Amino acid sequence: MNVTKFDLQTSRYLWVENDRVYNGMPSRREFNRSNGNQVLFLINCYTSIQGALTKSQLLALEQFIVWGLPVQAKSEISALQNMLKDFEPSQQ
Repeated sequence: MNVTKFDLQTSRYLWVENDRVYNGMPSRREFNRSNGNQVLFLINCYTSIQGALTKSQLLALEQFIVWGLPVQAKSEISALQNMLKDFEPSQQ
């Protein structure tokens, strides 16, 4: 099941209706944690690898993306790698 913007808690994202479509796999494209479309894309990539999340796990992952990702996570690939390495859904 794909996560939608209505599943997210943070309301500070920028949502661009005609933004480029995020699909496929993450790339070296610059990661912008304020871009709601891109955050959703990475969350859905994460769940396609790790499996479905509970609502509390999803909200914890969202908070991890906003506050827990290192500043050095400049690309989608590095952001996803950090999520896979450092986010522990079982603890939520």
